[in-house]
Amino acid sequence: MLVSLNVAKSTDVSISVGAQYADQVWYSIPNNAENSAPLASWDIAFYSYDQNASIRINSGAGAKVWEILGKTIDDFDTNIDTTGLTTNPERFVEWYNSDTSWTIGAFNRGRDGFENEGDFGWGAYNMNTHAIVGDKLFIYRSIEGVYYVFTIQDLIGGTFTFKYKILNSSQVITREFSKSLATSKLFGYYLFSSDEIVDIEPLQSDWDLLFTKYIAMIPDNNGSLVPYSVMGVLSNKGNEVAKVENVPIDQATIPDNSSFFTNISTIGHTWKAYDAHTGWSIVPDLTYFVRAQDQELYRIIFKSFGGSANGNIVFDNSWQEVGVNESFAAGDSFIITPNIIEGNSPFEIVLDANALSSNAIMDVYSITGVKVLTRSLNITDGLNAFSISHNLAKGMYIVTININGNIEAQKLIIE
Repeated sequence: MLVSLNVAKSTDVSISVGAQYADQVWYSIPNNAENSAPLASWDIAFYSYDQNASIRINSGAGAKVWEILGKTIDDFDTNIDTTGLTTNPERFVEWYNSDTSWTIGAFNRGRDGFENEGDFGWGAYNMNTHAIVGDKLFIYRSIEGVYYVFTIQDLIGGTFTFKYKILNSSQVITREFSKSLATSKLFGYYLFSSDEIVDIEPLQSDWDLLFTKYIAMIPDNNGSLVPYSVMGVLSNKGNEVAKVENVPIDQATIPDNSSFFTNISTIGHTWKAYDAHTGWSIVPDLTYFVRAQDQELYRIIFKSFGGSANGNIVFDNSWQEVGVNESFAAGDSFIITPNIIEGNSPFEIVLDANALSSNAIMDVYSITGVKVLTRSLNITDGLNAFSISHNLAKGMYIVTININGNIEAQKLIIE
């Protein structure tokens, strides 16, 4: 049994983030559609999609945030001496957005409370009130270069309450952001200069890739990671991406499920390279496979990059048709219900058998053709139903039923 891969549809796509990377573009792979907004249209972003409390900063547009060590939210009204802001890590610690997960923003101090006993960085979960209560004090530099004292008071019932003031001023501004304002979106946004909540992001279901400028953590020569401003591609929450390197594009095949990652910067910025003499070039023999919002598999191959002069990007977006190499026989058919399941939830096979046989073989294959599960099914002529338990990892699979050498196949997705 072999699983085959065919390029069923190929489209050359041109996207521009503008000169100096002034825009950000959300792109839907299956729809070949994009939404864009100026990068400088927001300062901070509140995670809205579920119960997480991530708050990110617009580092691509120059925003920065420092935690004031030894100070708490109770010190908000005192004057803050910022001597050593960028040079004294014993007084001020600069924090950055995660470039691997949407659920860890700069204000989270590298923490996701669901993985850190309720510690969300800027605040901690209170078991009695079910609120996340802020206790940290920050210096925030806006995208326009204005310095603020900033704190998040709490997150209660889906509403963030935050307050800020210009450094060493007396006018305090308190605002709220309700997650209900960005229903079914990853983030809602706030812009300091206009003191408003801004709605710029498409629905989470309507995009797969975000082309934008951001801070990436780059390895240095000493084995550490250092922040560096890049223009790259971040993937949507839950989208799985595999990277195939050093293989000619026409020979690149889909890797197994263990090579697909939900790391949002699996594509990132390393598909291009800069040379001081020749400018930007595309890294050769590099292919990305993306499992998009529609749960189909796509191949992304970058072709050109215009750099900061125009921000133009051209890539090939190819839909991958995954199938089996047998010719299916008429007469016997089956469905998987549901064919998109979560975790270890069982799936059901409903089989309409017209064959004179009391046995069928069910096999499950990874998208690379590796058999990962098999079952023998006792069938009768007519309608049969079977509940199939498993411990398969999340990903896309091909399920086949073999009756007397006649094989049919269906797709199964585990989220």
